[in-house]
Amino acid sequence: MPVEHSRDNHQTPPFRKDLSVTIAIPCYNGANFLSNLLDSLFRQTKLADEILVINDGSTDATRQIVQQYEVRLINHNTNLGLACARNTALWNAKGDVIVYFDADTLPHPRSLEQILSEYRNPETAAVGGQELFTPSSKKVNLWRNLFWRQTHGEKRIDDTWMLMGLCSSYRKKILMELGGFDEDYKTNGEDVDMGIRLHKAGYQQAYVPQIGVLHRRSDSLKTLISLVYRHSYWQSRALRRNDINPSFQMQTSIKWLFISAASSVRRHKDFILFLISLIVGSSAIMGRFIEFFSWKKRDFG
Repeated sequence: MPVEHSRDNHQTPPFRKDLSVTIAIPCYNGANFLSNLLDSLFRQTKLADEILVINDGSTDATRQIVQQYEVRLINHNTNLGLACARNTALWNAKGDVIVYFDADTLPHPRSLEQILSEYRNPETAAVGGQELFTPSSKKVNLWRNLFWRQTHGEKRIDDTWMLMGLCSSYRKKILMELGGFDEDYKTNGEDVDMGIRLHKAGYQQAYVPQIGVLHRRSDSLKTLISLVYRHSYWQSRALRRNDINPSFQMQTSIKWLFISAASSVRRHKDFILFLISLIVGSSAIMGRFIEFFSWKKRDFG
C-alpha cells in the first residue's frame, strides 16, 4: 500500500529494556473463547505487566468468566463497538506498549516475547503478526482459512502499511499522540485506518509472520458472507477517509473472486469451495460497491 509519509514531524521514543506491557482484549460476547485465551496469556514465556479485558456490552457470561482471573475488567454498559473498546483499553493501560489480542484468538507461548523483542529497534512504533492457517473439516471455515486469512504472507516486512487487529501492538505514547482509534469503525476497519495514519505520520510498523495466532472463530455461510462484506466495506471506507482512492481494491476483489474459485476446483478439487467462492466473493464486491455509492450519496446529499 503506497502511502506518502514524512519522518520530520515526530521523534520515536528510544528503546528501554524495562518497557512495560499491557495486553488488551476487546470482547463482545466472547465467553466461549476467553478462558483459553486468558490461560494462554498466563503461560507466556514473557508475562505482561497487566491484562485488560474490555467487556463491550456483552450479553453472555463474559463478565463472570473474566472475574475468575487476576486481570483488570472494564465494562461498557452497552455495545459501543470495536474501536471504542480498543480506546478504552488505551486510555486505561499502564504499559509503555499495548498489545491487542482478539478474544477468539490463541497466541503462541512466545508471542509476547517475540513482540517485545521487536521494540529493541527505536524506530519501531508498532508490531503485529498474522492469523495462522487452521485446518477444519467445516467447509466455510476451511474456505476462510484458505482465502480470507488475516495475513501479509510469510515474509517479514519491516515497514508495512497496516497491521491485522487480531494480533497487533503499539507504543502507547504514539497511539495517544494520534488520538487513538477512530470510533466510527464499529466492527471492522479500525486497524486499516490506524495503519494508514501511522504510516502517513512516518512511523514504522513491523509485520513479523512468526508472531502468529490461531483464530478460533467458526462461521456459517451467513456469518462468513457478513464478515467478508464488512471487511470489504470498512477497508474501502478507511482508504477513502485517508485520501486514498480504493478503486484498485474493487479490481483486486474481482480478480480474487476468480482466483479463489479457480483454486477451489483446480488445486483443491472441491466444488463446495468453488460455490462458496462465488457467493462470498460476490459479497466482497458488493461491500465495495455499496461503500462507493454511500460515499457519493454523502458528497451530493
